[in-house]
Amino acid sequence: MQYQDALLFDMELFFKLIHTILLGFSLSIIITSFLRLKKKDLLIELTDSATIVASITALFFLFAWSLNLYTVFQNEEEYHSLISRMTGRYWFGYWMYPIAYGVIPQLLWFKFVRRSKWSRIVIALLLLFVLYFEVLVIAITSIHRDYVPLNFSSDSTVFSWVIRLVLWRVESIFMFLVVLAMVHFVRTRTFFSKREKAIK
Repeated sequence: MQYQDALLFDMELFFKLIHTILLGFSLSIIITSFLRLKKKDLLIELTDSATIVASITALFFLFAWSLNLYTVFQNEEEYHSLISRMTGRYWFGYWMYPIAYGVIPQLLWFKFVRRSKWSRIVIALLLLFVLYFEVLVIAITSIHRDYVPLNFSSDSTVFSWVIRLVLWRVESIFMFLVVLAMVHFVRTRTFFSKREKAIK
């Protein structure tokens, strides 16, 4: 049981990392799609690197999600609860994440999808919608269930929510840019080394 608790904690941290990278991808794709740079080759290379990061992150999400399913199927109570969530009244809320975070970014492996500005924007907006849908549901249910002024505390104000959301977005963009820089460096380093060998 202690091992499963440690695994659950690690999975939550892993899912948070995946959400952060995919959010950073979505925000950076939307921002860079409307930039007019003189060096279009650099923008294309960075966009290709960004789509590779998003696709690989989506593969990690699918792996972690299937591993999570496996651990849930080991427990009888959790198994019935999961089947109820998968096929119950709000089934779309459950299937929204594996489809949006795992399957849709796999379309970026195709070159015509990866190079099309509008397909990248649609995928980025879909990822943002799914993430903000979760935040919106959490905010609405917390306000709906606890609207008595006596239960308000100083850390549950609207201002603190906005600050947390803004800081999370900045953190997401920063983390994604760090991962993007590493992937882009590896790609261009390998690309230039192959190019130099071809010239010699």
